[in-house]
Amino acid sequence: MAFAIEVQPRTRTGGRSGKQLRREGRIPAVLYGKSCPATSLSVDVHQLDRALKSNTGKNTLIALQCDDKAIHGKTVMVKELTVDP
Repeated sequence: MAFAIEVQPRTRTGGRSGKQLRREGRIPAVLYGKSCPATSLSVDVHQLDRALKSNTGKNTLIALQCDDKAIHGKTVMVKELTVDP
């Protein structure tokens, strides 16, 4: 079962934009793979948390929902998750 998560492409990257995203309840993410270039995204923290706390944990399949046709409908998995202690 894949969880559907809404993502938004982001144009700004870096420390300040990441902090601003976190204040808005979103986290920065990067989509990359064999057939697509690296794409910067922002993800709602509550939707991602719900997906990662399911029975499958980090092995959960996530279906991306986005206005961008190149991203919409892709199924992904979390490769790395960094948490500040």
